[in-house]
Amino acid sequence: MTSTIDTDSKIGATIASGGIDPDLGIPKGRPITLRIVSNENEAECNFWVGLFKNGTLDPSTIMDLPSIPQMFIEAATKGVTDSSPLMLTDSFSSPPKYLYLLPTPTEDFRERAIWIGDLVKTAKSWSPKSVGFYLAPDLLDEKNCDELIQQILRELIFNSDINDFYLLVGEHGLNSVLKSAIQLKHEFDQEKINLFVFH
Repeated sequence: MTSTIDTDSKIGATIASGGIDPDLGIPKGRPITLRIVSNENEAECNFWVGLFKNGTLDPSTIMDLPSIPQMFIEAATKGVTDSSPLMLTDSFSSPPKYLYLLPTPTEDFRERAIWIGDLVKTAKSWSPKSVGFYLAPDLLDEKNCDELIQQILRELIFNSDINDFYLLVGEHGLNSVLKSAIQLKHEFDQEKINLFVFH
């Protein structure tokens, strides 16, 4: 007899009962985890990816803000006085924290593919154990945000050794991020990607 666990803390693991040596029903292959967190202290992650618009903030002042969510929100709402991707580092933290800010991608398929490819190359070159994301709702609507996260994760899963990912709730709200994560799991199940979602 097989049943699916669906609790507040874990979605999508399957177990089997009966017999002396039960088949746990854990999918073979590389397990990928996606954790939903409300702040960086809930995440074992020091490499965060987000978006910015052109604006008034000097890039050097962003790392002075008190939290990762605040950094992303300010970059998305006030904007940054730069137009190319930015890798910001807090070397006083142990381990160091990295904040990779990118200009919002266009909806053009070719340009978006290049944008995602560059993001994946950068992430691979820094070799993080995990990657966290916050795509501000000020810059992308929910549909575009969901599509972009799905495309980014797919490329990182297939083209890197990174197995652990985080989604920061921020101004999206937990229900919205959880709904997106469950949809993402459903899409990846169709592609035989073993994605486990935790919140």
